Amino acid sequence: GYRRQVDGQHDRRNLGGVIVNPRKSDLYAFAETDRLIILARE
Repeated sequence: GYRRQVDGQHDRRNLGGVIVNPRKSDLYAFAETDRLIILARE
C-alpha cells in the first residue's frame, strides 16, 4: 500500500516504467498502489 508521509513531501516510485511523484493533496482517495498504477498509465 501507500505509506503515509508528512504533508508537502513527495513519494517517488517507479510504477511500470512511469515515475509517479504525487503530492499528498493530489492523491485524494487513490492511495492504493494499484490505483496509482492505473492513474499513472492513463
